Amino acid sequence: MNATATPAVDFKKKYDETTEAGSATLHVPAAKNLASKVIDTFYEVLTPTAELNLQNEIKKAAEKNDFDKLEELMAQRKEIKANQSKDANIIKEIRKHDFPQVLKAFRKEFDSIVYEIAYNVLTGSHTAITEAGKSGKGGRGKSTTTAPTGENTRTQAVYNITKDDKTVEFVIRAGRSKLSQDRDALAFLGFTIVTDEDGKEALEPGTIEVSEGKHEPATRKAIVEAILAGNVEMFKGYTAIKAQ
Repeated sequence: MNATATPAVDFKKKYDETTEAGSATLHVPAAKNLASKVIDTFYEVLTPTAELNLQNEIKKAAEKNDFDKLEELMAQRKEIKANQSKDANIIKEIRKHDFPQVLKAFRKEFDSIVYEIAYNVLTGSHTAITEAGKSGKGGRGKSTTTAPTGENTRTQAVYNITKDDKTVEFVIRAGRSKLSQDRDALAFLGFTIVTDEDGKEALEPGTIEVSEGKHEPATRKAIVEAILAGNVEMFKGYTAIKAQ
């Protein structure tokens, strides 16, 4: 009898299905947030920070009509693109080796990522279990489950963001959700949504310069906090008021 190979499980597809209609309420927000942190940890490592920072600088120079600066920055961008081409060749060479060998070669770097994830899982699951225990003492017969209504509509907060007499509603969603759900609001804030070859959505720029030389991932929460702080250059002129 010929053995039949077991097909590989597409866990990315299974994970993405948890945010689709009919599945969005199957997992509690704490579990979704924890899973999101694990994924974000990996993608932050892969984010081309230098290019994102350069895009922010290009945007600032364009707003100021500083053409000399723009010319200098575009030359830097050309250099980054050339380096990316070289990186592709290096990656091609690395992939000729077995993955365990690659892991050994970058053991220190992988350890750093693994322990960061382990710490987030440890603290996040502890908090989730503790909070679940507290809510369980409130008595039986109460249900907090809501019926699915389409895309991820579970919200943590809603803000009205205004600039130049125009106001948009900006939603901070519970758990992982598609950026394209808030495409118009993100565009109003100066972001574009790009999709990689695996279909994963990402913001461009992907970071916020909260202070000189210090950048944070451009999450919904970080965007609102930066606007409320009022001292982030890329959000000058914007105001945010919590609606709910």
